Amino acid sequence: MNRCSIQSHPLLPEVLYALVARPEAGAVDLFLGVVRSQSLGRAVSKLEYEAYDAMALREMERICVEVEHDWPDARVAVSHR
Repeated sequence: MNRCSIQSHPLLPEVLYALVARPEAGAVDLFLGVVRSQSLGRAVSKLEYEAYDAMALREMERICVEVEHDWPDARVAVSHR
């Protein structure tokens, strides 16, 4: 798996963890977004996401490079479902 991906199947946190974990690092920060049950007082039944995958992946990679430039000890992986 590349460090940046857009997937249609459920995300596996352990896969992302394996991409960034290393013995000399003291922590791995993992953010998982979930669908909320309500928005603006109305029930949420689903989310729809559309993107031009190639462009979205380039932007995700750009952000990863920027973070790793600003924080050289950081390792970044991003996946979106």
